[in-house]
Amino acid sequence: MTNQIWIYYGKIENLVKEESSKQKRERTAGRLLLLNAIKKSNIQTIQNLEELEQSIEIGAHGKPYFKDKTRFPFFNISHSGDYAVCAVATCEIGIDIQKIQSYSPRLLRRILTKQELLQLEQSEEKESFFCSLWSQKESYVKWSGQGITRELDTLEKNAWQESFSIEDYWVCVTAQSACEIECIKESE
Repeated sequence: MTNQIWIYYGKIENLVKEESSKQKRERTAGRLLLLNAIKKSNIQTIQNLEELEQSIEIGAHGKPYFKDKTRFPFFNISHSGDYAVCAVATCEIGIDIQKIQSYSPRLLRRILTKQELLQLEQSEEKESFFCSLWSQKESYVKWSGQGITRELDTLEKNAWQESFSIEDYWVCVTAQSACEIECIKESE
């Protein structure tokens, strides 16, 4: 049986209008996407953000998970720029979104392997190429549960990944093996 991943995404400003700080808006947008996914699936009985927060625990390296893993155990959230994404799945997953823009050479050296740096130099769309690689690496470490506790410039990925773009963003989802994906755009 093929595992399933549902990816909910939307503009943060369309999802959250009342939070004061950018960080709170980003966090709330991700949680609202997760809450919408839960409500649409009818798998959990969670009805609001307060109940959602009470049902989530955080792993040793910052990965959130449901306390009750028997009904809808796997999800992951990311945000960048104007967008938030939330993946829910029938298997362990990681997701990341990165806005396509220029980044400092220092960051490039910290994230990319020597081979990837050479490929970047040869790329016609350097910003897009870098953001695609970055989202793949972040998605992988989120899937593995390690978070950014390891050096990304030496990371070797041994999992299934699917990347795609949303406007001027790269999104990557990672799982142990191939999955069927459905993307759902949320406006509110």
